[in-house]
Amino acid sequence: MTLISGALALVYGIWLIDGPQSWHRSVAKTLPVALLALAAFFYGFWGLALALALSALGDWCLSFEGEKPFLAGLVSFALAHVLFVVLLLPLWQGVPWGMGLILGAVALSTFVWLLPYAGALKLPVLVYVLLICAMGIAAWAQSNGLIRAGASAFILSDFLLALGVFRQVPHTSRPLWALYWAGQALLFAGLMSQ
Repeated sequence: MTLISGALALVYGIWLIDGPQSWHRSVAKTLPVALLALAAFFYGFWGLALALALSALGDWCLSFEGEKPFLAGLVSFALAHVLFVVLLLPLWQGVPWGMGLILGAVALSTFVWLLPYAGALKLPVLVYVLLICAMGIAAWAQSNGLIRAGASAFILSDFLLALGVFRQVPHTSRPLWALYWAGQALLFAGLMSQ
């Protein structure tokens, strides 16, 4: 199922990502992570399945334009990050001080480059930033390299998303998608291996 997920992610990232909004584009965006959720469910990793399903729901929401779908996607991903933190807490071994400083700096830097541009979404965006940084800290607080890499890729993808949505930086969609899917796939593989 992981290979099918990857193939679908590649199809979406190459041919559909910048296309016009349509139902088949929305389905193509949602399926890659939904298939990872389904695989986690079949293997009995219920919490991981739910976290990935919430991420897939976020993908579905973000496939539509407008503030309401964006906010719904933000909430879905925020809940997914809460679940990832809960899943990672039992694996806690201590955060490398350098990574703790980097993630703290990332969170604080958003007060300069992101939040002033978030408009009415300033508070939800701030909460989201804190949650994804918490997920990054929880991932880096244990020794599984797949989980660390997955969380880092996920954070980088959200950085690109923020640049594209709030700062109108062009050409972020393809690297964002590649980092995002890789992040989810690595988190899936890392948590399934625990």
